[in-house]
Amino acid sequence: MNLLTNQRPVPGRVRWLQWGAALAGVAVLAGCAGLGKPKDSETIVAERSLAYWQARVDGDVAKAYGFTSPGYRAVKTQEQFRRAYGTPPAVEDLEAGKAQCEADRCEFNIKFKAQLPMAKGAVVPMGMQEVWIREDGQWWLFLE
Repeated sequence: MNLLTNQRPVPGRVRWLQWGAALAGVAVLAGCAGLGKPKDSETIVAERSLAYWQARVDGDVAKAYGFTSPGYRAVKTQEQFRRAYGTPPAVEDLEAGKAQCEADRCEFNIKFKAQLPMAKGAVVPMGMQEVWIREDGQWWLFLE
């Protein structure tokens, strides 16, 4: 009985409310199932490394600098980073290589093709090993 209107609920409405609540519950459970398990360290480092390199290729110094460790940023300014790493590299086909992670340190290989300035038009497959460290729950590129 509805206290505001002194009317009893119509059985059809109750049934629709029950179905609506059930569907809402199923939707919530499906949404939670879609979250899946958390990503492992290797996957996170691969994604961050590719994003770092893409920022460098795009010439986005501020974004690339943001991937460096807090310790690096404490002693090197963004301008110092730009002078050392700001020139956009002539690379293409960035690809995640293999990662070997321990608790708070990952060694990660990034693969790419580089254009060699001394051999005009030559594109050579290359790779580079990076070190990523976890600090405050986030993975950062370790630069000296």
